[in-house]
Amino acid sequence: MSQVYTPTQSKPQLSFLSFGWALLSDVDIESENLRWMGSARFTVGALTRMIFLRSYRGRFSYCPVPQQTDRVIRNTVALPPFDQPVPDDWITIEDDFAMIWANQASHASHDMYTNPGAGLVNGSFTVFILRSNGLSRLNLLQMFIQMETGDHLNNEGLEIIRATAYRLEPLTELGQYSLDGEVIPYGPVQANIETGMARVLALPFGGAKN
Repeated sequence: MSQVYTPTQSKPQLSFLSFGWALLSDVDIESENLRWMGSARFTVGALTRMIFLRSYRGRFSYCPVPQQTDRVIRNTVALPPFDQPVPDDWITIEDDFAMIWANQASHASHDMYTNPGAGLVNGSFTVFILRSNGLSRLNLLQMFIQMETGDHLNNEGLEIIRATAYRLEPLTELGQYSLDGEVIPYGPVQANIETGMARVLALPFGGAKN
C-alpha cells in the first residue's frame, strides 16, 4: 500500500486517502458539528457550500504522469524545498478554484466511488480540479450525485489530472485543508507518494470460508 508524504511549512504529514482544498475541505471540516447526522452531514454540508459557493485563488504545480503509462509508478519524485521553485518539467496552474482534490484510493467513503480503477499501490495521484469561472451549481450538484457510481469522471467542467507529485500555494489568505479528513496547517503544501510503505491484511469480500 502506498503512503503519501505531505510536508507543510510546520511539519510533515502522512496519509493514504486524499487531500482536499476549497469545496471538499470546507464541507469536511465545517460539517463536524453535524456528526450526529451520520453520513448525511456531508450531504447537508455539500448543499450548503454549493449554495454559498466560495472561490479561492491559488497556484497549483504538479509533476505529470508520463503519457501512455498504465502500470504502477514506483519511482518517488523528489520534492524541492519550499523556498525553491518546482522543477522545469512540472506544470503550473494559477487561477480561481472552487475545488482541488488529490485522491489515491478508489473510494473516499463507502458510497463515494471517486477514483474508479485505482488500487492501493498506484504510485500516482488523481487530482480533480474545479475552476470557479463559469462553474454551474446545477452541474456541481450533478457531479456529487454521480460520485456514487463513478460517472462524475465525464462531468462537464471537471478537470482530471494524474500526477506523481504536486505543490499547492494558496493565494487566498483564509482557507483550510483536509488530509484524510483531518485539518492540517494552511499555507504552501506539497506531496509525493512512497509506494509499498504499508501492508494491508483483509478477508475476501463476504468473509472467510471454512
